[in-house]
Amino acid sequence: MLDYAGNEGKTTNPDYNESEVQGLRDVMDYACQDYKTEKQHYVSGINCSPETARQDMIDTKKQFSKPGGIIAFHAYQSFAPGEVTPELAHEIGMKLAQETWGGRFEVVVATHLDKAHIHNHFVINSVSFKDGYKYYDNNENYDRFRVKSDKLCQQYRLSVIDEPQRGRRPSYDIYLAEQAGEPTYRSLVRADIDRVIGESLTDRQFYANLKKMGYDIKFGKDITVRPQGKERGLKLFRNFGEDYTMSAINRRILSHGIPQRTPPPPEPQPAKRVQFKGNIQTIQRMTGFRALYIRYYYLLGGRPQWQITALEK
Repeated sequence: MLDYAGNEGKTTNPDYNESEVQGLRDVMDYACQDYKTEKQHYVSGINCSPETARQDMIDTKKQFSKPGGIIAFHAYQSFAPGEVTPELAHEIGMKLAQETWGGRFEVVVATHLDKAHIHNHFVINSVSFKDGYKYYDNNENYDRFRVKSDKLCQQYRLSVIDEPQRGRRPSYDIYLAEQAGEPTYRSLVRADIDRVIGESLTDRQFYANLKKMGYDIKFGKDITVRPQGKERGLKLFRNFGEDYTMSAINRRILSHGIPQRTPPPPEPQPAKRVQFKGNIQTIQRMTGFRALYIRYYYLLGGRPQWQITALEK
């Protein structure tokens, strides 16, 4: 009976290819890694068991004949370093997942302890076990998720971000690469933008410096930059948030301050000329203060010697 039930030919889902199953396996494995969760002590399931969550999600898709498209969604929630214990973080994560998706979706909640900031990961089935509808991921649902997270944190007297950044969220593979400190297309472009902002004193200089680095620039509601050799560009606000709008970039450039120009050296003063009128043969010998003035004027380099001698005669 066990051999029959476990027959690979009867248990393999023909609607899924190996890459799709592997994708779900990868996201589950990442969220539930032993060394990040204290041997999976902080891994729980909502509407499923963590041990069978992958198969539960696939069975739900099969039940409603929706195997294609996005297999699962990934979300995460972070806390300030030293602000929560693993138990409290997991408790808050479970409440957040239950309020956000618990009525319709299977969810795995894993609390990671491998960073200075404890954080929760959520893996959500893309198809509802209740009605078969797919989860619709958009900015509106993302904002609801953030608001619920903030309310829970405030109830536990934890810190929240007062002005969260808006913009497009990176894909899962990019998120993993950035978490691991690996360079990505996005991170390299962002580093170039930040560097050019720091080196520019005007917006014109900013755009000119980008072009010197080989970037093509298009202007619209958003700034689109395309590095040399790339077919598609990146919209700055959409990918990096509010610090990369036109007005925000201008503010960041102006925050450098107005450059102070070095004043030019003072122009040399023209030499003063002293004229004496009269006949050199009949002029009386100069004495007193006036004679003293002429003598020191000569000693300081004011007149040639022969002129002073002639005047004294």
